[in-house]
Amino acid sequence: MAIGIGPGLLMGSGGGAALAALGFLAACAVILWLQVSLALAAPALMLERQGIIAALRRSAKLVRGAWWRTFGILALTYLIVFLLSFLVSIPFTAIAVIADGVSLSEFFESGGPSFGWPFLIVTGIGEVIVSTLLYPFVAGVMALLYVDQRIRREALDLDLARATGLPGHDTDTPGADGVPGAGAPQQHGRSSARATYPWTLHGFRPGRRPRPSCPSRCTTRTIRTSSSAP
Repeated sequence: MAIGIGPGLLMGSGGGAALAALGFLAACAVILWLQVSLALAAPALMLERQGIIAALRRSAKLVRGAWWRTFGILALTYLIVFLLSFLVSIPFTAIAVIADGVSLSEFFESGGPSFGWPFLIVTGIGEVIVSTLLYPFVAGVMALLYVDQRIRREALDLDLARATGLPGHDTDTPGADGVPGAGAPQQHGRSSARATYPWTLHGFRPGRRPRPSCPSRCTTRTIRTSSSAP
């Protein structure tokens, strides 16, 4: 913001004021872009145990190509936070006004009402309650958005399935036909054969995750046919 409006303020004329206004708008656009691009830096810092600069780069990489989607989710999140904080703060403000003994006529005076310690204490308790409810909500949204972006871009769901030891998700073990994961133990029934091949369980858009090659598709179709037979 200082870089955007600084040159216009230094000029100190009508043209400088116009330049400062344009710099202010440009600075707001850059700040908004940076806030969305670096929104996932905190989850990357905590979950991947990277440095600060590496976490910022990681966030920019995950948001790249999905900026507008991330912006929409964050805008909706902060709108919900604003509405909830407003609704929770109303009762505490009313209680604080009553506890402080402020009358309604003082709000219409020129100097405004003078609040005392009861008002500050009650409103402070309300702020603590609002922060206790909303900060975990915002942090949870950021963490879910981080995991969602990794699933869409890096197939994190397959790595998590292999890490938990789910049957049929060990793609590092080659099968009899040389297809990764084809040698995993299978059970009888159509549902168990489908569970062996996790890419058939997800409906992501094309291009968001690696597709299996032709031999693995053919092998998958053959195994399904054989497993459904009596």
